[in-house]
Amino acid sequence: MICGKWKELSVAALFFFLTMGAINACAYANEKAASIESATEIEESEKYLSETETERDLQGKKSADNQSTEIIRNVEGKTYQLKDDKYEFPETGEKSDFKESEIHGNLAIKGEISDIGKKKTVPSYGVDGGHLSFSYYYDGTMFPKNTKDEHIVSDKSEQVDGIELDHKVGEGTLLLQTSKDGKIWYTAWEKGNVFSKKENNLNNFYQTTDIQMTSGCYYRLAVVYKTEEITGEKRSFFGKRDKIKERRYVELYYFYAYDINAENLQEPEQVNENVLGADSLVRTKKIKGYQGKKKITGVDPHYGWTMGNFYVGGFSDILSKDGEQVILKDTGDQVSLWFDLKQNIDKCNNDDRITVVDDTEGRDDGFQVPAGVDQFMDFGRGTLLIRKKNPSGEYGKPQIYTNFLIASASTDALTKVCLFEEGEYEVALDYKLKYDKIEVFGKTIVPKYSCYRIYFKFKVANANNMFFLFDAKTGSELANGAIAPDGFQLNLAGSKYLHIHYKREVLTDGYDGLTEDVRHSGSAEDGEVFTDEGIYTISSRSDYSDSVTEKKIYVGTNNILKAYMKSGGSLTIAQIKSMIDKGAFVAEDGTIVQPDLTGIQETDTEGISSEEGTGSEIRGKAVRMEETLSVEEGAAKPSKKSSTEQNSFDDLFFIILISVLAAVVIALILSFGKKGNRHGHSGE
Repeated sequence: MICGKWKELSVAALFFFLTMGAINACAYANEKAASIESATEIEESEKYLSETETERDLQGKKSADNQSTEIIRNVEGKTYQLKDDKYEFPETGEKSDFKESEIHGNLAIKGEISDIGKKKTVPSYGVDGGHLSFSYYYDGTMFPKNTKDEHIVSDKSEQVDGIELDHKVGEGTLLLQTSKDGKIWYTAWEKGNVFSKKENNLNNFYQTTDIQMTSGCYYRLAVVYKTEEITGEKRSFFGKRDKIKERRYVELYYFYAYDINAENLQEPEQVNENVLGADSLVRTKKIKGYQGKKKITGVDPHYGWTMGNFYVGGFSDILSKDGEQVILKDTGDQVSLWFDLKQNIDKCNNDDRITVVDDTEGRDDGFQVPAGVDQFMDFGRGTLLIRKKNPSGEYGKPQIYTNFLIASASTDALTKVCLFEEGEYEVALDYKLKYDKIEVFGKTIVPKYSCYRIYFKFKVANANNMFFLFDAKTGSELANGAIAPDGFQLNLAGSKYLHIHYKREVLTDGYDGLTEDVRHSGSAEDGEVFTDEGIYTISSRSDYSDSVTEKKIYVGTNNILKAYMKSGGSLTIAQIKSMIDKGAFVAEDGTIVQPDLTGIQETDTEGISSEEGTGSEIRGKAVRMEETLSVEEGAAKPSKKSSTEQNSFDDLFFIILISVLAAVVIALILSFGKKGNRHGHSGE
């Protein structure tokens, strides 16, 4: 009895352990599969994050590269110890026996520098629009000081390299000069006693002008100073005295700068058709203010010759309207003004008695320069003034180019003056002549001074009537015939002389069905936004062109109007409505979709034929086709979920198999147990 029960317990225990083993084995298998799947997902996530971060990094670099920032460049310079007691120094590129010395200063230029190279023998810097500003820094090594070591002292000299200064060199002088050819130099800026206050920098002490950048210009900065050094003692009648060694130095910096946008401008033909301001020269009644007009007669020193001509280039056409010259520019044109100096300003009309002189008390009353009561400024040897009229009718602040005739004096034929966008402009060139008329023993005793002015106006206008339309929500440009559900904005690209007209049409129910109805029309302005639903027809014309430019845009979500815009007007509203009634429907982009037995077929809007069936049936076919495709795609590509389900099925099969084997083993044990019992009973 006890033996039989023991067998039953053994069988139950065996069944329990076999079952638990199978369950644990399945659990382990599932856990392993899950860990593999989880590791795969983590690996894919890390890969995605890594790719996303890399993409962000690249976008950041690209954004940084696209930013236009000012760049600071140091210009290489040299220091020379000068000979004798004169501030005379070598020209650039020349082999010199001047003794080079250690340099203690630094010239830095700042601007949108985008191109660095060489011009002749000096560094060249191309600027992408705008100007350059100059700064000078000194390390203070030889600042004025009470010491035996070499140090800067005040110098009474008033001449530097043959140039007469308006002041003494003092404790250091900076002299900035410009040149068109790198040979003939003119002083643009100077400052004396620069080291007297022991300041070691001059920030933004000079900024280039438009003419310099447009034409290209050589620059030379000379920093001159005198030093003393006590080298010992010497005896004299008055006793012991310091033995002093005097030296003079010059720091020289040479370079060339230009605007890359104007570098490739072609010189205009020097023909009468391209001349601006012809026959506009007058002698002013007043020397101060360049006011009034006085007839130039045979006794006038300016009789019978001209200082030069202004030419215009980079345009499509020139016309005259209401006595005003209008310069028409097309897409890609760069309207530019040039000046051709025909005289030697030290010997005008080949007469050494007639010279252009400095007007140190200059004032132009027409341009109101300089501003203020009884204010004057140094016009130098000829001053050019240019100003633009604002759309409001008021004039903007004039550009002033002093010493213009000096800047134009070179072996070059023409001087690039300025680039012009659309607008109205005024130009004036003021200069003063000295005429040594009466002489005694070769000396002028009564010099005669007179002032002259060249003045003209012109207008720059677009030759075409182009305008642009942009989506009010996304900001993207819209083509003619586009659909803009959220509206659009008008952009005239800065054009001042375009006249814009628009009309808005909507659909209305009439006795013969849906028809177009004009709801609003009028003029439009630059930057105006349109959001009301309808078909907009925008047209533009110019004061200086007979052509008209027209564009159409649809604002809204009406399918019939979307299809009308998509057809480009080749289909009427009635035709589109008829197609829809026969089963066609309109896609999101306005394309008319016709019913087809084999599915959906997008057809051109021209020559569309109708098919049997309703629009709802066709759309139903489209949905069923999408469902079919989804099923096919699902069957073709198993998902991670189906793989997991397969693993679960394998586990269930394994459990059943173990259970069956356990049942067979138990049955065999019980069978042998019963046989044993029968044998035992028979023995009794």
